[in-house]
Amino acid sequence: MIEKLDTRFETLSLKFVEYFNAKDALSIGELLHEDFKLFDPKLKWIKGKSNVIDVLSSQFSEIQNVKYDILRSYQDKETTILEFKIILDDLILYGVDFIEWENEKMTELRCYYNPTDI
Repeated sequence: MIEKLDTRFETLSLKFVEYFNAKDALSIGELLHEDFKLFDPKLKWIKGKSNVIDVLSSQFSEIQNVKYDILRSYQDKETTILEFKIILDDLILYGVDFIEWENEKMTELRCYYNPTDI
């Protein structure tokens, strides 16, 4: 039997990208579980919704232009995988976000991207 794809996570993922492009850390925070964990290759693990909002707010304040494009997306139960191209001012990153969902809240986001010195 073919399992029907759950579009809730697609909708939530698109909201995340919309808020990211708007540099809106507080709205991103509305998508996060209180015990949310973020992995970034440069920053390593950031734990806790409020800590992540603070880090995102700080990063967004230092950047003029942000553009997050989804190149491909995949869904497996409560895991979303987004292949992306992100432009942060003059920096272009290609990578993948692994997003874990629980009760329509992000519990974890693991971000992996190409080294910027290539």
